[in-house]
Amino acid sequence: MSVAAPLVLTGAVAAHADGPDTQAPQIAEYSVTSDDGDDDLTYFVEHEPATFTATVRVTDETGSDGPIVRVRSVDTGQSVGFGRMERVSGDAHDGVYARTITIPEGHAPGDWEVTIYPLSDSLGNSTDPGEFAYFATLGVVDIVYGTPVSPAAVTFDDDARTYTIPAAEGAQYLVDGEVADAGTYSATGTVEITASALDGYILDGESEWTHTFAAESVTAGAPAFDDRSGSAEDTVTIPATDGVEYLVNGEVVGAGDHAASGTVTVTARALSGYELTGTTTWTHGFDATTPFIDVEPGVEHFDHMAWMAESEISYGWQTPDGPEYRPLSPVNRDAMAAFLYRMADEPAVDLPESSPFTDMHPGQQHYKEVVWAYQEGITTGWTMPDGTHQFRPVEPINRDAMAAFMHRFAGAPDLSVPSAQCFEDVPTGMLFAEEMCWMKSEGLSTGWSDGTYRPLTPVKRDAMAAFLHRFDTNF
Repeated sequence: MSVAAPLVLTGAVAAHADGPDTQAPQIAEYSVTSDDGDDDLTYFVEHEPATFTATVRVTDETGSDGPIVRVRSVDTGQSVGFGRMERVSGDAHDGVYARTITIPEGHAPGDWEVTIYPLSDSLGNSTDPGEFAYFATLGVVDIVYGTPVSPAAVTFDDDARTYTIPAAEGAQYLVDGEVADAGTYSATGTVEITASALDGYILDGESEWTHTFAAESVTAGAPAFDDRSGSAEDTVTIPATDGVEYLVNGEVVGAGDHAASGTVTVTARALSGYELTGTTTWTHGFDATTPFIDVEPGVEHFDHMAWMAESEISYGWQTPDGPEYRPLSPVNRDAMAAFLYRMADEPAVDLPESSPFTDMHPGQQHYKEVVWAYQEGITTGWTMPDGTHQFRPVEPINRDAMAAFMHRFAGAPDLSVPSAQCFEDVPTGMLFAEEMCWMKSEGLSTGWSDGTYRPLTPVKRDAMAAFLHRFDTNF
């Protein structure tokens, strides 16, 4: 129920000091109170009548007549309690008037306004008679249908960190908006519980409870780092700790084993209702994972050789102890063709009826890849006196020929004759000099620190990995 602020009803000119009374009676104060012992004005008229008392204090110089009161349903216009109020104290000049009104059982639900008619005195001074809409509203009585139910209070135990929801007929309890059965629950932080009426019932009494539990101190368990020197089995193990969640490099993870590599930072964070004590951050640097047993992390060209495996350009040699890359071994010409073929995403090859090379035959290792390199113009091999061609698959490829292969693989972009030597040992006019200078200009090869390229030196497998990786990055 809402009660309007005290009113002053006016409608006449103020009286002169020595003249007759020309001012209408005025309301000094008023109230609407329940007669059922409750503080509120909510009634359940499906089961019982609603009885309340309207009280008003009226002042007037001449003396007012007793006010007339009416109670009316806002929704239906239904009216009850019409009649004159009885003076219970004071006199006609300053008196308190009251009237007890009953809305019978079964009347309309909703808001009911308690109003009075225009006030008047014996001289005829009155408030504007107007229409009923002008009446002063003394209060609103809330009328509702349903069986009233008063939910039992939720209890909270700070020592046990629990709250207990009682069983209640006609009502249900919601914890943070979710319906909860009767029982005892563990809790942390702030818990908000509300009661709502079931169908056919109306809440009457307290229906909301909020409680904040003091934060519980907790020490986060330390994670375990299993570093196997670059093994793919490197892991970080996250413990299960009540009240704590863990983040690995900023991402929340669950308890258990997680793959790890590089620098791993584990952070513990308190959940609601908990506060952390002790260490909350741990960092570990895992050795880089190596795909080959003979390529240790940190060696020259390690990243390039690891890329060869990750990109499936080179599989190395399978041994009982694991795959070997053999970084310091030379690259044979058939392997060079295979590397480039895989770099090209292994396209389909239309194999000829006969091999273009007398030393390569169907079924031979890397036969398809060598034929593809020939068809793509990457290699022509050697022309023999009888007009046939040899590829010489198991010969190491020299650094000058490798530069030619790489240039042709790139689509044979235009070359310019260098005006000066690009390497100390690569004079202008030398076979493949332009291709070797192209390798330098494209950032594929820097040569040695003494300024040489060493064109007739076989290409080692670790350096070949670097050339191919740079090519993949630059092109």
